[in-house]
Amino acid sequence: MLYFYFTTSDLEAFSKKLKSHNVTFIHDIRLHDWGEKVIRVFDPDGHLLEIGDAHNNE
Repeated sequence: MLYFYFTTSDLEAFSKKLKSHNVTFIHDIRLHDWGEKVIRVFDPDGHLLEIGDAHNNE
């Protein structure tokens, strides 16, 4: 399995968009101890995608 990490400027809106396209979520928005918000999903090929809030990575 491959693992990919991306960031977005609006994690909440991106999460809603993925849900509207019936993407399989591993988990909804979570807040890490260090302050980063992320979601994890599977792409159509079964690869793990983690999408983080870009504002927390500056």
